[in-house]
Amino acid sequence: MLKRILTVVLLAFVFACVIVLILPRGETVPWPADGIPAASQPQTDGIAVYYLHGAKNCPECATIAHFAQAALAAMPPSGRPRFTPIDTAREPRYAAAFAMTVNTLVLVEERAGVVVRWRRLDEVWRWIEDETSFGRNLAATITAFAPGNR
Repeated sequence: MLKRILTVVLLAFVFACVIVLILPRGETVPWPADGIPAASQPQTDGIAVYYLHGAKNCPECATIAHFAQAALAAMPPSGRPRFTPIDTAREPRYAAAFAMTVNTLVLVEERAGVVVRWRRLDEVWRWIEDETSFGRNLAATITAFAPGNR
Protein backbone atom coordinates (compact mmCIF):
# COMPACT_ATOMS: atom_id res chain seq x y z
CA MET A 1 0.00 0.00 0.00
CA LEU A 2 2.79 2.44 0.94
CA LYS A 3 4.58 1.63 -2.32
CA ARG A 4 1.45 2.50 -4.31
CA ILE A 5 1.01 5.86 -2.48
CA LEU A 6 4.67 6.72 -3.00
CA THR A 7 4.39 5.87 -6.71
CA VAL A 8 1.35 8.14 -7.12
CA VAL A 9 3.05 11.00 -5.27
CA LEU A 10 6.21 10.69 -7.36
CA LEU A 11 4.25 10.53 -10.61
CA ALA A 12 2.29 13.63 -9.61
CA PHE A 13 5.56 15.42 -8.84
CA VAL A 14 7.07 14.44 -12.20
CA PHE A 15 3.90 15.53 -14.00
CA ALA A 16 3.96 18.93 -12.24
CA CYS A 17 7.64 19.41 -13.15
CA VAL A 18 6.99 18.60 -16.80
CA ILE A 19 4.09 21.08 -16.92
CA VAL A 20 6.27 23.84 -15.44
CA LEU A 21 9.02 23.14 -17.96
CA ILE A 22 6.77 23.23 -21.03
CA LEU A 23 4.73 26.32 -20.13
CA PRO A 24 5.75 29.27 -22.32
CA ARG A 25 7.68 32.05 -20.63
CA GLY A 26 6.41 35.63 -20.69
CA GLU A 27 2.76 34.65 -20.37
CA THR A 28 0.17 37.40 -20.08
CA VAL A 29 -0.42 38.29 -16.46
CA PRO A 30 -3.48 40.13 -15.14
CA TRP A 31 -2.63 43.17 -13.08
CA PRO A 32 -3.24 43.10 -9.34
CA ALA A 33 -6.63 44.44 -8.28
CA ASP A 34 -5.15 47.52 -6.62
CA GLY A 35 -3.26 48.31 -9.84
CA ILE A 36 -0.42 50.67 -10.52
CA PRO A 37 -0.77 53.86 -12.51
CA ALA A 38 -0.01 53.55 -16.19
CA ALA A 39 3.33 55.07 -17.16
CA SER A 40 2.25 56.30 -20.59
CA GLN A 41 1.57 59.99 -20.92
CA PRO A 42 -0.99 61.12 -21.74
CA GLN A 43 -2.86 58.31 -20.07
CA THR A 44 -5.17 56.78 -22.64
CA ASP A 45 -6.68 53.36 -23.09
CA GLY A 46 -4.82 50.91 -25.28
CA ILE A 47 -1.58 49.00 -25.67
CA ALA A 48 1.79 50.44 -24.73
CA VAL A 49 5.33 49.12 -24.94
CA TYR A 50 7.29 49.93 -21.80
CA TYR A 51 11.07 49.85 -22.09
CA LEU A 52 12.32 49.09 -18.58
CA HIS A 53 15.94 50.06 -18.07
CA GLY A 54 18.31 50.97 -15.29
CA ALA A 55 20.40 54.10 -14.89
CA LYS A 56 23.00 52.81 -17.36
CA ASN A 57 22.33 51.15 -20.70
CA CYS A 58 24.70 48.62 -22.22
CA PRO A 59 25.03 48.61 -26.04
CA GLU A 60 22.62 45.66 -26.31
CA CYS A 61 20.02 47.47 -24.20
CA ALA A 62 20.32 50.53 -26.42
CA THR A 63 19.84 48.23 -29.42
CA ILE A 64 16.62 46.82 -27.91
CA ALA A 65 15.27 50.35 -27.40
CA HIS A 66 16.29 51.47 -30.89
CA PHE A 67 14.88 48.37 -32.63
CA ALA A 68 11.63 48.63 -30.67
CA GLN A 69 11.14 52.29 -31.59
CA ALA A 70 11.90 51.54 -35.25
CA ALA A 71 9.47 48.60 -35.28
CA LEU A 72 6.71 50.71 -33.72
CA ALA A 73 7.35 53.57 -36.15
CA ALA A 74 6.80 51.12 -39.03
CA MET A 75 3.35 50.15 -37.72
CA PRO A 76 0.18 51.91 -38.95
CA PRO A 77 -0.53 54.94 -36.73
CA SER A 78 -4.06 53.75 -35.91
CA GLY A 79 -2.86 50.59 -34.14
CA ARG A 80 0.57 51.71 -33.00
CA PRO A 81 1.29 51.16 -29.31
CA ARG A 82 2.92 53.98 -27.38
CA PHE A 83 6.61 53.56 -26.56
CA THR A 84 7.32 54.50 -22.94
CA PRO A 85 10.84 54.33 -21.53
CA ILE A 86 10.94 53.81 -17.76
CA ASP A 87 14.10 54.34 -15.75
CA THR A 88 13.70 51.77 -13.01
CA ALA A 89 16.39 53.46 -10.92
CA ARG A 90 13.99 56.42 -10.61
CA GLU A 91 10.77 54.34 -10.70
CA PRO A 92 11.62 51.08 -8.86
CA ARG A 93 7.94 50.20 -8.45
CA TYR A 94 7.80 49.24 -12.14
CA ALA A 95 10.78 46.88 -11.81
CA ALA A 96 9.07 45.20 -8.87
CA ALA A 97 5.61 45.16 -10.46
CA PHE A 98 6.87 43.51 -13.66
CA ALA A 99 9.33 41.19 -11.87
CA MET A 100 12.15 42.72 -13.91
CA THR A 101 15.46 40.86 -13.83
CA VAL A 102 17.16 42.52 -16.83
CA ASN A 103 16.41 45.49 -19.04
CA THR A 104 13.50 44.46 -21.22
CA LEU A 105 10.29 45.40 -22.98
CA VAL A 106 6.87 44.91 -21.41
CA LEU A 107 3.59 44.99 -23.33
CA VAL A 108 0.83 46.51 -21.22
CA GLU A 109 -2.85 47.12 -21.68
CA GLU A 110 -3.88 50.38 -20.05
CA ARG A 111 -7.42 51.31 -19.14
CA ALA A 112 -8.48 54.46 -17.31
CA GLY A 113 -4.88 55.25 -16.41
CA VAL A 114 -4.20 51.82 -14.88
CA VAL A 115 -2.36 48.78 -16.24
CA VAL A 116 -4.89 45.94 -16.45
CA ARG A 117 -2.65 43.20 -17.91
CA TRP A 118 0.90 42.80 -19.10
CA ARG A 119 3.44 40.52 -20.73
CA ARG A 120 7.18 40.84 -20.18
CA LEU A 121 9.18 40.18 -23.35
CA ASP A 122 12.46 38.74 -22.13
CA GLU A 123 12.76 37.03 -25.51
CA VAL A 124 13.87 40.36 -27.04
CA TRP A 125 17.39 39.36 -26.00
CA ARG A 126 17.23 36.55 -28.59
CA TRP A 127 15.94 38.93 -31.27
CA ILE A 128 18.68 41.60 -31.19
CA GLU A 129 20.89 40.00 -33.83
CA ASP A 130 18.72 41.23 -36.70
CA GLU A 131 16.59 44.39 -36.79
CA THR A 132 14.19 43.03 -39.41
CA SER A 133 13.37 39.86 -37.49
CA PHE A 134 13.20 41.89 -34.24
CA GLY A 135 10.54 44.11 -35.82
CA ARG A 136 8.64 41.14 -37.22
CA ASN A 137 8.70 39.29 -33.88
CA LEU A 138 7.65 42.38 -31.91
CA ALA A 139 4.80 43.14 -34.32
CA ALA A 140 3.54 39.54 -34.13
CA THR A 141 3.71 39.58 -30.33
CA ILE A 142 1.81 42.88 -30.17
CA THR A 143 -0.85 41.53 -32.52
CA ALA A 144 -1.29 38.40 -30.40
CA PHE A 145 -1.46 40.54 -27.23
CA ALA A 146 -4.09 42.95 -28.61
CA PRO A 147 -7.43 42.77 -26.76
CA GLY A 148 -9.33 41.43 -29.79
CA ASN A 149 -6.90 38.52 -30.20
CA ARG A 150 -6.95 36.96 -26.73
